[in-house]
Amino acid sequence: ITRYKSYFDFHSLYSFYPAEFVNMTEIEEKKEEKRGGHHRVLSSLDDLSMLQLVHDTAPAGVTQDVKLKELEVVEEKVLPKSSLLILTETENLENKDASTAETPMVASLSDIDFTFNKLKVKAWDRKKFYSDYIREGLEERGVKISDYTDVIMLYESPSSASSETSFQNREKYRFHDWPPPKSTRSKAILGPCKYSMMNGQSFPSFLRDGAPPDGLMEHWAETIPGVPMPRFVKTIHENDLVNAYLPVELIKHHVNDPDTHYHLAGKDAIHLMTQQTTRLLPDTRTSRPCVVKTTHSMGSKGIFIIRNDEDEKEFEDFLAESGNPTFVVVDFVDIQRNVACHFFMHPNGEEI
Repeated sequence: ITRYKSYFDFHSLYSFYPAEFVNMTEIEEKKEEKRGGHHRVLSSLDDLSMLQLVHDTAPAGVTQDVKLKELEVVEEKVLPKSSLLILTETENLENKDASTAETPMVASLSDIDFTFNKLKVKAWDRKKFYSDYIREGLEERGVKISDYTDVIMLYESPSSASSETSFQNREKYRFHDWPPPKSTRSKAILGPCKYSMMNGQSFPSFLRDGAPPDGLMEHWAETIPGVPMPRFVKTIHENDLVNAYLPVELIKHHVNDPDTHYHLAGKDAIHLMTQQTTRLLPDTRTSRPCVVKTTHSMGSKGIFIIRNDEDEKEFEDFLAESGNPTFVVVDFVDIQRNVACHFFMHPNGEEI
């Protein structure tokens, strides 16, 4: 599923909250968010197509037929209630090969510069969920699950700026989330619930309160028929094996090597994965305008456009105030929107 990053935080709320909580007006009110003195302009809804997955009724044990219905994008209206909404470009939706149940995420695999020739996207079988894939990966790697007290799915990200979050990375795996968020509800509730909805039942999901808000699981059951309800825990023990969304300093056993995970999560590692990326610059004066990004920032924090010396001074003040985080300097690219996808790669590397 292709989703527009600029609307990700708002439309993904619909996935697990009743429609009346998500209003298009709220999205427009957040169309410009001031980040470090610079306005971040989001895409217009006119650029997007809204699609609805409609499930036909079917007898128990029979796979439901799914139809794709395009909806009119109307400003200042509550999003319609459905099993799933997708904001995308319709021309990027291609018919999958019925014989292989696989479909490309781009027009052609030659459009991306991965040298690995077995990169494929497989159609979801509606039977495996996040934790099921992790279990399968652990078995592939020969990890003895019985050696651990439990395996925990951790979707809450740590903070290096706030002391109010469940996990703080103070000395290691520092994330640049300065200034501290006014509320930790996004990290502790919204994010974890969004992913827990599709967690499955192989392993429990960590939730700070131990359970989601009242009525949320009932809403999931109503809007996503057949989805297995996740289990939750509110404690991670020393001998638990943890699949963390981002590496956490105090967790002893990570499913993924935390040092490698942290390195790959940094913007300074993007150029190691693909050549189709913005050019790295040695400093902020070689070419202007340019963009400066703290390497491990999230939520558009720590991003500055440097057009002149005044912008440079503003960035230097930010560095001093936020503890001198590492950063990269790249070419400025004038784009209207950004597309982001989540995916799984099997440990044997053969398919996604």
